[in-house]
Amino acid sequence: MSSNTKALIVIVDDDEAMRESLSDYFHRTNYATQTYSSGKELLLNLDNHPIEAIICDLKMPQMDGMDVLRELKNREKTPPLIMVTAHGNIPTAVEAIKNGAYNFIAKPFNPKDLQQMVEQAISKHQLESTAEELSKQPLGKSQTIQAFHTHMLDCAKTTSNILLTGEKGVEKPLVAKTLHQYSRRNTQPFIRVNCHLISERFFEKTFLEADSVFSKAETGTLFLENLDKLPLENRSKLLSLLERKINTTIHQSNSSLPPHNQYYTPTPHSL
Repeated sequence: MSSNTKALIVIVDDDEAMRESLSDYFHRTNYATQTYSSGKELLLNLDNHPIEAIICDLKMPQMDGMDVLRELKNREKTPPLIMVTAHGNIPTAVEAIKNGAYNFIAKPFNPKDLQQMVEQAISKHQLESTAEELSKQPLGKSQTIQAFHTHMLDCAKTTSNILLTGEKGVEKPLVAKTLHQYSRRNTQPFIRVNCHLISERFFEKTFLEADSVFSKAETGTLFLENLDKLPLENRSKLLSLLERKINTTIHQSNSSLPPHNQYYTPTPHSL
């Protein structure tokens, strides 16, 4: 699997056994990892990879975790850092949070707890980064627009199907495309299908054959527009097909990405 479909986690620890153990665990939970034996080594390579999160030991020779934090504060758009500490160093770990660490975890710890912490850190960081990027765009800064941005970013994180409604001209396709761009599926295909153009003759080819839009979307995004324009019989067939696919993806647990999203817009005039 290519690295651009995995979140990259950096592990910094002078203990080789700990580095290898954490690296192996996160590989098995479908993350990409990079390990460094010192804080200096991390900082020298920080800009070489699109890092999603850093797991850093607090106590290391020459440059400890607190020193790493101080250096990161002088850089822009650094990934979230989770500090690993011994129980006796918890007051220092709390200080690390005050100085910019996302969180800390005390040894010995359950790797699943660390994984959950990493996932929360990545999610929060991505949301904040996306919100900052959107705020720079000239789309308006009213309270309503900002609330819409926040809600849209929340929706972009979901693996559930999404229903888009609104009057004609409110740019539902643009919203669907934006949701795709800020989702974990943004490196995968975005397939847009205007059901108004799907005749009875081409329904089967579009939705049922081996090279259907579902197979083309794969783990990407499928945007179905104007569903109400399909003949009633085909709407029923498509609904049954969607239900089967949703039930199938619920049982898929080995995919590198969430099951593909479908963004629906039943009619350009729906409210």
